[in-house]
Amino acid sequence: MRTVLIVEDERNIRRGFRVTIQRSGIPVEAILECDNGMEALEILKEHPVDVMFTDIQMPGMDGVELVRRVNLMEHRPAIVVVSGHDDFAYAVEMLRNGVKEYLLKPVGVDQILAVLRKLEEELVSNAAVENARRTVSRRRLSTFLAGEDPEDPDYLQFVEDNRDYFLQGAYRVCVFPKEVPIEPHEFLILIEGLGDSKVCILKDEHLLPFQRNEAAEASVGISTLQTNMGELIQAYLEAKRARRAAFCQGHTLYAEELDTIKVPQALVAADAYLLAEGSHSRRINLIGTDRVPELIEQWKKLFGAAASLHMTPEQFEKEIHQTLGDLVMICSSQMLEEDKTVLEALKAVFAYNSLNEYQDEWMNWLLELNRRFQNLHEEGSSQNRMKQAVAYIEENYQNDLNMAVVSNYISMNYSLFSYEFKRYTGSNFVNFLKDLRIRRAKELLTNTDMKILEVSRSVGYDNEKHFMKIFKSVCGVSPSEYRRMHSV
Repeated sequence: MRTVLIVEDERNIRRGFRVTIQRSGIPVEAILECDNGMEALEILKEHPVDVMFTDIQMPGMDGVELVRRVNLMEHRPAIVVVSGHDDFAYAVEMLRNGVKEYLLKPVGVDQILAVLRKLEEELVSNAAVENARRTVSRRRLSTFLAGEDPEDPDYLQFVEDNRDYFLQGAYRVCVFPKEVPIEPHEFLILIEGLGDSKVCILKDEHLLPFQRNEAAEASVGISTLQTNMGELIQAYLEAKRARRAAFCQGHTLYAEELDTIKVPQALVAADAYLLAEGSHSRRINLIGTDRVPELIEQWKKLFGAAASLHMTPEQFEKEIHQTLGDLVMICSSQMLEEDKTVLEALKAVFAYNSLNEYQDEWMNWLLELNRRFQNLHEEGSSQNRMKQAVAYIEENYQNDLNMAVVSNYISMNYSLFSYEFKRYTGSNFVNFLKDLRIRRAKELLTNTDMKILEVSRSVGYDNEKHFMKIFKSVCGVSPSEYRRMHSV
C-alpha cells in the first residue's frame, strides 16, 4: 500500500498507530494524520489513500459521517473503524457501509498488524486483477480504434462494459508519432500498436501541462473536446487527421484549427503537376546522374508542396510509397543489406515527428544511393568543408545555431550539407550539436560553480527546463545530480 491515513483526535493514539505501521514490515510510502472528519475529507480530495483508520467519536465531524461521505467519493480507501462502541448491531451497520474492519479500543499491536497484512494482501490481489483487466481493455480499445468505425455497435457495448477503465469527464485524444517517448501517467490512457502512431486519451485540464512537458517537441494532432467515451473513435479520427497536417506543418494542431487553414485552390492546382507521371519519372531518372543540384531541387519542390498542404498528406504518402517501389526495382543492384531497414522506416511516413525530419532522412538516403551510381564529390574538398563546418559549430554552439546557418556559412546546399555532414561526423546535425552542448555543460558543471541557469545559457539553451530535460535524457541524471557525482 502506498498511503495510510490515520483519523483520530487523540494524539498519543495517532502516534501509536504510526509507530506500529512503520514497524510492521509492510511497505508504506506515506502516513498521513488528522484529528477530525472534515480535515480527513480535504486530505482524501487531494491525495489518493489506500487505507484509512478512523475513530468514531471526534469533534466537528464524527467517524460515522466521515464513512458516509467517503462512500460517495470516486476513489475510496479501505476503511478500518476504531471505536469504543461494542454494540454488535452498530458494528454490523458500519460493516454494511463498506468498512473493512471494526476494531474495539483499546487496540492491540497484533490486531493492527493483522489488519494491515490482510488489507495489503487484498490490495495486491485487487491491483493484479485490475491491471489484467485494464491491459485486456486497452488491447480491445486499440482494435476498435484501428477499425476506425465510429458506428460499431460492439464498441458502444464495450464502452458500457468497461466504463471504469475510461477517464471520467471532458477529454481529448492526442495522436503522436510512435517514436515519441511518453511516460505512463494516471491521468492518461496510452494506446500503442496503431501503425505509425501512438494515442493518448487525457482529461482536458491535463492537456496544457502535458504539452509543455512530455509533448514539448512533438508535432501532435489533438481532437475536439469530448465528454462521451462513445465518441472516442470519432475523436481519434479527428486527432489522426490533425496529426497528419501537424506532420506537414511541423507543429501541434488542434482539430478545430484545420478548418481555419485556407489553402488557395490556385496554388493546389499549380502544384498538381508534381504528382503527375512526368514529374514522378523525372525525379526517378535523375538518380544515378551527375545532376545532383537538380535532383535536390525536384525533391525540394515536392516536400515544399506537402509542407504548404498544396497536396494532402495522403497524396504525399502515396507518392513516397510509389517512389520507394520504383527504386527497389530500378536500383536493386546498388542496394545494400542495410537499405532494407531504411526502406521499412521510410515507408512509415507519419512515424516521423515532422516533414522536416522525414525530408532529412529521405534526402540523406537518396543522395547516398545516388553516390553509389556516381561519385560526384571530390573527397578531399568535401572533408575540408566539413572541417570548416565543425570548427564553426564548436566556436558558435552557445548561439542560436541551426543547419541552415552552418550550410550558408560554408556555401553548401542545405540538403547536400545534411548528407555530407552525416557522412563526415557519423551523426546528424541536431544530435551532433546536442552532444557538443552537453559535453560543454558537463565540463562547466564539474569545473565551475556556475548556476544551472548560467550553464544552460552558456551552452546555448535559453530555457532552463528544456536544458535539464535534454541533459537527463542524454546523461541519465539531472545536472545537479551530475555535479554532485563529479564534485571534487
